[in-house]
Amino acid sequence: MFVIDVGFGCGDSCILLAEHYKSKVTGITNELSQWKVASKRTSELKNKITLIYGSADNLGRHISTKIFYDYIISIDSAYHYNTRWDFLKNAMDYLKPNGGIIGLYDLCIDPDFIKNASSTKLAIFKSICMAVHVPIANLVTPEEYEKRLIEIGYKNVQIVTLKRSEVFGGLSKSFEAQHDAVMKYGIGMTMSNRFYIKVSSFFFGLLGAKPWLVPVMVKGEKS
Repeated sequence: MFVIDVGFGCGDSCILLAEHYKSKVTGITNELSQWKVASKRTSELKNKITLIYGSADNLGRHISTKIFYDYIISIDSAYHYNTRWDFLKNAMDYLKPNGGIIGLYDLCIDPDFIKNASSTKLAIFKSICMAVHVPIANLVTPEEYEKRLIEIGYKNVQIVTLKRSEVFGGLSKSFEAQHDAVMKYGIGMTMSNRFYIKVSSFFFGLLGAKPWLVPVMVKGEKS
């Protein structure tokens, strides 16, 4: 089984795919620090895992179309792509005909937020998204997301919405637990890192409580 893992972080998903699912994995990320960490962690799996430092926005520059892939996955990163829709179009060139699957964990905008937010709130929200490198073109509702995938040419499209309180709320609790452990056991950590953990806990807590974003699982098949 051949898999492209786009935005693989520190390599956990690549290792899981190679070892547990016996896959041949090609990973790509534009985060140099993560590429270096993942390369060290997968050094003994070079016959199964190839890691590339590059951008999802330019798959053709880094990955050959001579091989068709059974799966392309992107976990918690596609909303950063410029744009997600160009990535999904380009991904079609690499998927195996008649059954190649793309799968993503992604973020959508809550339809109620679009309907009810004032122009000021929308402007602030868009500014925040730009600051964290989320292109405005990627901010669509789950319904619009499904429509776009079908227009691109995917079939059997499935989008499952997840509970924000469990996804974002869970992340918030995880960051808070890390902070508490650091303070309790006196683990060495810089003030800036402690601040980052505390702010992250607060930020994800807000996302878990406010009807702004919707976490989704996305699947589509190539015709």
